Order: sequence, then C-alpha cells, then structure tokens
Amino acid sequence: MQLRRKQMRNAVMLLFTAQGTPMLTAGDEFGHSREGNNNAYCQDNEVNWLNWKRPESDRDFLEFVKALIALRKAHPILHKPDEMVMTDFIACGYPELSYHGREAWRLDIDRISREAGVMYCGNYAKTDRVHHDDFFYIAYNMHWEEKKLALPALPAGMHWEKVLDSETAGVLLEPEEWEKSVTVPARSIRILKSVSQER
Repeated sequence: MQLRRKQMRNAVMLLFTAQGTPMLTAGDEFGHSREGNNNAYCQDNEVNWLNWKRPESDRDFLEFVKALIALRKAHPILHKPDEMVMTDFIACGYPELSYHGREAWRLDIDRISREAGVMYCGNYAKTDRVHHDDFFYIAYNMHWEEKKLALPALPAGMHWEKVLDSETAGVLLEPEEWEKSVTVPARSIRILKSVSQER
C-alpha cells in the first residue's frame, strides 16, 4: 500500500511537471480510483460515485496535489505557452529545456534506463515584468533501486534546493542542498529549484 501511495504521488508529479495542460478527473485529487475501472461512465453505483468524506481521510494526498498546483501556478517556466525547442536562443548560457542522466548534459538513452533528469531554465520565463523565474531540475527514477543523477552547474551565486519529493510526500520540506548530484530513491521523483545564496 505504501508503494501504491507513492505511485499516486508520482503520477500527479508527472502530470504537473509536464508542459501540457494537466487534466484531472473529479476525485483524482483525493485518490478516487473507481476500483481500477478506467471506463466507469455507465456505472451508477459506488464504483463511480464520489465519496465526499474521502478528502478528509486522504488529507495528505490532497495537500500534496494542492502543493503541486501552487508550485506550477507560481512558476511560468513550468507551463510555457510555446513549445520548448531545447536551444539557447536568448544567449544566456543555458537552453530552456535540457536532459541529464548519470552525467550532466548527457541522458542515458539505453532501452533499460529508467531514470532521467530534466532541467527547465528560468531565464526563459518571467514571474513579473522584471524578474526571471527559477531554474528547476526534476529527477525521475522509475527503477526499483536508488539512483544518483548529475546536476548541471547553476549560474554563480546559486545552488539547488529540494522543493517536493514523492518518497516522503513532504510539502514545505526543510531545505536540503545539492551541488553536483542528487540521490533519488527507488520509484521516486524529486523536484529541485535554484536558490540564490544571498537569501
């Protein structure tokens, strides 16, 4: 059951860190599974009915989904209106989107690889008229073993800090800093964000 709960968190993290429009069915935000029936439109019974007491019993998962929604809403780099082209077209030293693996800037594309790091460069989106967004690094590990992924170097005066983690279901986690690599537990996703050292 713990693995199932973590896979639920992984599913919503995949959804809300993708660039497209996230689509949830009513009840997904508090774990309404329809007992695994993905085509329950014609069932007028408990399989399809929403149990409105469930959000109270599944408060942790609901709070996790709300934190993901808030994160995506606050950071325009996580939901750009244009397709990302993976080039440094503003000459800032970073492409808007890049992929990483056990080595920075190099994704392992072997067919048995189950891990990847994705970096979104915040210089390609503004949070207001003046300020650029943060850099984000999303570490995906769908392997049954812990993996270590390399982190690309950030501009001077910045470091990586964890924001959300499907392993611990932590929301507003205590800051953890990484410089060159991040360890990702088995079947987990970690979201890291750039933070200025002047803070």
